[in-house]
Amino acid sequence: MKSGARDYIRKEELARLVPTIEEVMREVETGRERQRAEHSLQVSEARYRRLFETAQDGILTLDADTGQITDLNPYLIKMLGYPQEDFVGKKLWEIGTFKDTEASKSTFLELQTQGYVRYEDLSLEASDERRVDVEFVSNVYTVGDKKVIQCNIRNITRRKQAEAQVRHLNAELEQRLRDQTVQLEVLNKEAEKFNYSISHDLRAPLRRIGGFAQALEEGYAGKLDAEGQHFIEKIRASAEHMGALLDGLIEVARFSRTELRREPVDLTAMVRRIATQLQQDAPGRKVEFVIAGGISANGDLRLLQSVLENLLNNAYKFTAERVPAALNSVPRRKATEE
Repeated sequence: MKSGARDYIRKEELARLVPTIEEVMREVETGRERQRAEHSLQVSEARYRRLFETAQDGILTLDADTGQITDLNPYLIKMLGYPQEDFVGKKLWEIGTFKDTEASKSTFLELQTQGYVRYEDLSLEASDERRVDVEFVSNVYTVGDKKVIQCNIRNITRRKQAEAQVRHLNAELEQRLRDQTVQLEVLNKEAEKFNYSISHDLRAPLRRIGGFAQALEEGYAGKLDAEGQHFIEKIRASAEHMGALLDGLIEVARFSRTELRREPVDLTAMVRRIATQLQQDAPGRKVEFVIAGGISANGDLRLLQSVLENLLNNAYKFTAERVPAALNSVPRRKATEE
């Protein structure tokens, strides 16, 4: 037994041989299982320690009953600049970077009751008085029969700086858009004034051209041959066309001052009304209107009315020499775009 034997059996006790061997085998297997468990625990502890030491987040472990710090990893020391001895053995609210006593105690009590605390944006003070923005997450878990608190502290300073830069760039962009909007409004007003100025300044010479053409036709009709008469008609038609263009400029300027109002518009009905009015204004003309049914659009009623009136008026006017004339007033498809 002194040499390491587990038991001995005398000759007269041979009946104990088998039970004793079985018991010894059980003890050996139990020992092996204990060794395997101890080895697994050592491997697990080594793995945890390796992760703990190399983690790129700060980690603190605390005694859940007292709030005393039991361990911290190198990254937290590097992040805040305090040596390890300034942490271990002290309570959370006794450390320089967590010295807001009431807040730290309140957090600790919340951890004890709820088992979880999270702060997405917490500012800590480093040893050199730098402010370090962190994300702070704490959990309570059990190791054996003892409760432990683990605090994971992630440095989000760069992320906060990037977010601040994005906000700054967005503010600059918004200001540029406001400036460009103001500039566009100024340009629109200048364009509007230009349209009015051009249209009114051109009215006088245009009226004189029309007046001279009429005087030429009335005073010299007998002296002009057919080609001369044709030229006079061309001059008068061109003057009327120019007048229509000037009217269009004024109309555009007028509409640019009002806000667009979108609504469903029945283009087919609108064209039919315009066609009826044109036929009533010139009942002697033979004009066939080809108007497709069921054509609609989503847009400003006044602008669409103006566009179609101008298009059809021009078409009606410049087909005066065709007998009969045919006008395809609306495309043969449903207008769904603006």
